[in-house]
Amino acid sequence: MRMIDRRHPLLRAVLYALFLAPLLIFAGRGAATPQRAAPNNESIESNDLSKWKKFASRSGWTIRYPSNWRIRSCKGCLDPTERGVFVDIYDPSRNEIIFIESFLRRPLNETNDDWLVDLSHKSVLNPRVGEAWVDFNGMRALSVINANTDSTESQNIYVTNGVVAVAIRINRAMTSKPVYQRVLSTFKFSAH
Repeated sequence: MRMIDRRHPLLRAVLYALFLAPLLIFAGRGAATPQRAAPNNESIESNDLSKWKKFASRSGWTIRYPSNWRIRSCKGCLDPTERGVFVDIYDPSRNEIIFIESFLRRPLNETNDDWLVDLSHKSVLNPRVGEAWVDFNGMRALSVINANTDSTESQNIYVTNGVVAVAIRINRAMTSKPVYQRVLSTFKFSAH
C-alpha cells in the first residue's frame, strides 16, 4: 500500500478519511466500557522518562512513550520502523492514539513550508477549523485543527527536517493532558 500512497496523494487522503479518521475519532472518545482509574504508579512512571520506551523510525525520527503503551501499524506492515510506514502509539487502558505518518521526498520545486501546507491539504480532507505556524520542540511546524464527523476536532502537526516530513495526529481533547504533551515533547528527527 505504501507504493500506491506515494504515487496517488488523493488515494492517501481518501483512505485516511475512510479508515484512519474514524479510528482516531473512536480512540479520542474512548471505549464504551467504563474507564478504570490510572494506578498511582502510572502517574509516577509517566513523569520518569528513564522508564519510557523509545521508538526509532528508519524514516529518521524518534519518540519516547510510557512503557505500558503500545506500538502498532498497518496489518500488512511487518516492521513498524520501516521507512514511510505509519505508526500508532497508544495507551491501551484509555484507547487513545497518537498517529504518526512519515512522508518521504520533498518535491524539488517546493520550499519546506510549501511542502507542509501541501501535505496538510492532501492528507486530511476533513474541514479545517484553524491553522497556525508554531514552534514544535524547537522546529517550525504547521499545526492544523480539523473538524471530525462526530463534532470532535483533531490536531495535526506537520514538521520537516527538509528531507522527511512527519504528520503527528491526535484527538484535540487529548492535547491538554500532561502525559500526551510529554510524549509529543520527546519527538525529534534523528541525525543523518
